[in-house]
Amino acid sequence: MIWSEKDCLWPGDPRVRVLLGKQELPAGAQTGLLRASVFAFPLYQEGHLYLFNTLTRRLVEVPPFCAQWFFPGQRVAAGELPEDAAADDRGKLLRELTEEWYLVPEDTCESDLYLEIRDVMRLKEEVPDGLDHAVILPTSACNARCFYCFEQGLEWRHMDEKTLEALIEYLLHHLSEDRKIHLSWFGGEPLMAADHIDRICERLDQEQVKYTSDMITNGSLLNEEMIHRAEERWHCHDIQITLDGCREEYERRKQYITAVKDPFQTVIRNMHTLVSSGTDVVMKVRLNLDADNIADLYHCVDYLSETFTVQEKEKMEVYVHELFGQICGDGSCGNLAPSSLSSAVDPIGPGNASAIEEPSIELLTQVEHLNDYIRRVFKKESVKETEVSEKQPGFIRPLPEIFRFKTTFCMADRAQNNVVIDSLGRLYTCEGMPQTLCYGTVFDGITRPQVWTAASDEMQMDPRCMQCVYLPLCTNFMLCPNRFPDGLCRWQQEYQLKKELKEIIREHVSSRNSGSGDCPG
Repeated sequence: MIWSEKDCLWPGDPRVRVLLGKQELPAGAQTGLLRASVFAFPLYQEGHLYLFNTLTRRLVEVPPFCAQWFFPGQRVAAGELPEDAAADDRGKLLRELTEEWYLVPEDTCESDLYLEIRDVMRLKEEVPDGLDHAVILPTSACNARCFYCFEQGLEWRHMDEKTLEALIEYLLHHLSEDRKIHLSWFGGEPLMAADHIDRICERLDQEQVKYTSDMITNGSLLNEEMIHRAEERWHCHDIQITLDGCREEYERRKQYITAVKDPFQTVIRNMHTLVSSGTDVVMKVRLNLDADNIADLYHCVDYLSETFTVQEKEKMEVYVHELFGQICGDGSCGNLAPSSLSSAVDPIGPGNASAIEEPSIELLTQVEHLNDYIRRVFKKESVKETEVSEKQPGFIRPLPEIFRFKTTFCMADRAQNNVVIDSLGRLYTCEGMPQTLCYGTVFDGITRPQVWTAASDEMQMDPRCMQCVYLPLCTNFMLCPNRFPDGLCRWQQEYQLKKELKEIIREHVSSRNSGSGDCPG
């Protein structure tokens, strides 16, 4: 190889490497033209040029002169590829970049190549038939009135006895062969229907079903008794609590309608109880951001960092997410901007809440900046920065996700194994619960076969995704109701990928300088 082992930061996902092998040009292409792969992502850092392939997940450093082959519209004659080992460095690099799929014949349909790889890998995963994950809404009632809730307009109701029994029977009848399932408790406020959760779990225990769960809650009802109930009865591994800011901002946005004394401090007290309870439950704290609470969320991060001890932080995961919703309730135009919609179209979600302004690049930038701030502030003091995993040379943390080829990105990607069940017993393929993705009920099973077929078969890819460098990193099917408007998804993927790669490169350079940075694998 013309580039040495120290120039290879990661050789790629081994599964993809086996399936693709080294690229060999077909006879007809040996006299044609080569172009940069759609999936080639060049990145300059501190005067060095790095190439990441989003399909193979290979990351290498190459000489700066290679940049000429990755300019838009640039073509290279395949005849320039050298045939013998005596070729100069330029020729050798040209061949190796072609063998590693950074350069491809100009007529290559790379979206088809990606789909072929994904489909083969899905087959190899041997996922059992039947449900292994269910999102359950035991109630649509809530003790808060968040202005941004996508369920506004829904009738408030607990799941009735008949529906509860039908739900349990539906789960038992559709379980995967290994009789294991993960349950996600959602709402409404799920703790307002804790007895329903008890009933479901008791029945699963009786039927010897192995299950785990997680929960999304506002935290106002999460007292010590509920915490132990969650771990011991519901086998809950993590609980997500949502905050919108410090006391004044939080209470203004939550607008609790039931008697919760000092709501903000009640939730903070419950959070302390959770992380100091001696259970193994992890607490996830989601901070909801929009244009009006950015400064307050910085204060909130500082407050949490100062209020919780080092030991408590070990059981906390804090992150920020922008506030935005599905753009239309029927799911038919989830990737269009609100200005493109007719006033006759229902707004976001299953209810009729006012559509939240879609995120701008400025807002998404604030999200990323605040997440960076959280990572700095909540840095785990007990983790030694000098620790390097023996299995992942050069990295001071688990193997980054970008090096793993993913075959699924959300529950709708595997409708056969996932289901959302609302408080009326309706079945959905997506936790956003757009009515277009409701395919039946726990009473009657599939009542809209056309919806089920569209979800369970291969979902149609959005044509705009076919020539996107981020295609292998992103959900690409057209029915997704949570898609960003045009351009924003690319911006967010670019921002996240660059940030991740720059951190990986810094770690690699540091490790290489210390003498332990050979190419892993």
